[in-house]
Amino acid sequence: MPYSELVKNFEKIREYMREFYVYGFKSRGEYNQKSARSYDDERRRIESWLGEYMRFAETADGRNYFISVDSRAISENPFYKAWKTKSFTDGDITLHFAIFDVLWSPDIKLTLAELTDEIDSLLSSGFDFDESTLRKKLKEYADEGIIVIEKRGRQVIYSRAHDVDISGLRDVLDFFSEVAPCGVIGSFLCDKLTSDRRLNSDKMPDGSQSSDNILSGGSQSNDNILSGSSQSSDNIIPTSSQSNGVQLTSGCHSNLVNSSAGSVFCFKHHYITEAIDSDVMASLFDAMRKKSYVLLDNFSRRSQKSRTLRLLPLKIYISVQNGRQHLIAYNENSRFGSYRLDYISNVRLCEPAADFDRLRAALAKKETRMWGVMCGSDARCERVELDIYVGAGEEYIVNRLEREKRCGSIEKIDNTHYRYTAEVYDSNELLPWIRTFISRITRLKCSNRAVENRFREDVKEMYHMYQGDGGDTTAVQ
Repeated sequence: MPYSELVKNFEKIREYMREFYVYGFKSRGEYNQKSARSYDDERRRIESWLGEYMRFAETADGRNYFISVDSRAISENPFYKAWKTKSFTDGDITLHFAIFDVLWSPDIKLTLAELTDEIDSLLSSGFDFDESTLRKKLKEYADEGIIVIEKRGRQVIYSRAHDVDISGLRDVLDFFSEVAPCGVIGSFLCDKLTSDRRLNSDKMPDGSQSSDNILSGGSQSNDNILSGSSQSSDNIIPTSSQSNGVQLTSGCHSNLVNSSAGSVFCFKHHYITEAIDSDVMASLFDAMRKKSYVLLDNFSRRSQKSRTLRLLPLKIYISVQNGRQHLIAYNENSRFGSYRLDYISNVRLCEPAADFDRLRAALAKKETRMWGVMCGSDARCERVELDIYVGAGEEYIVNRLEREKRCGSIEKIDNTHYRYTAEVYDSNELLPWIRTFISRITRLKCSNRAVENRFREDVKEMYHMYQGDGGDTTAVQ
């Protein structure tokens, strides 16, 4: 079968991108889940989208490919290209343009038989289709919001949905597409604006369209493009949980922005790999909007196997430090759990949950003891006490404590010391934040002694690295 750049199954592409370019740096010989031919085809397909960002390093085990992106030089997430290469048959694409050639205006309203006759007269005799095929295609477009179905007595009438003028929202869409969950939706809308601008420039002096653009009537309704990932801000929680994720960006300077795309934004910390999880996230948002259970496949890095879980999605947490995304859900063991979105696939919507609101409220109560994404039993919380030195004129340190703490309390214990106290489900999640105060910490006490000992060992190791003789090991009491 000849190689094609188009995609039939995005999950296969997502798996390759994740294994080789996100977690990665694997050679061909280290990946044994697919055949060598499949590996070569998928690598070439990905290279056709991301070729300018792909690099490789020669090792003893072979050539390792990876992605290198400088956020100063891009105006759009390059991973979005993977979502714009859906495969289609000759019949699909022909019927698509034929429908919108006939229904070129929302004012044109036709029955199925009338629409069939119009398409028959438009197309050559070599293209054959029946009313059943056309009805299914129209139903699909109606679900997407780009076709309107009306009933007039016993007749079913089809028309094109009204477009919405978004020409004044270019900057909003540019920003949305790069920072919002499911930002690929904004990218598609930006493409539409670019296409419309090009279409207008190609119009004839009398206002008619050139023949090159006469088939462009199949653009989607902007209202309904957004409806696929309908979401409430309550469903999205920014977090700063630490992980070993790959950051693919660097600093930013406005002079280096790709001005050809017209974007006014560039990003210093831009986590682009979440784009390949957009479909999973949109499905989870849809389940939350409908307050429904889902079945999904969850991959375990430990066992290297996937298992099917039945969950009630409640919220999605997104790290502002590394871009990692977690689903917080209620599972079949009657517990709240966190699940990485990049390990989730094949989300299927199930029945509504009668107790969704009650469980969402219960999660909100647990959030008062969550630093990151771990939520456990209230009876097994871990207590953390952190004493910080604050000198004269250093009130900004206290302000920082107040601003950055996600739970717990702060009290002044003397003229130069403040104490942060918190009860959390997992004190390990605080360690990266605690380390940022390392020159000011005078006392650290944790009910989980393993966490406290780990911090002390880290300090000793740092002294050993920088002083050679072990340094002053009494700095932290």
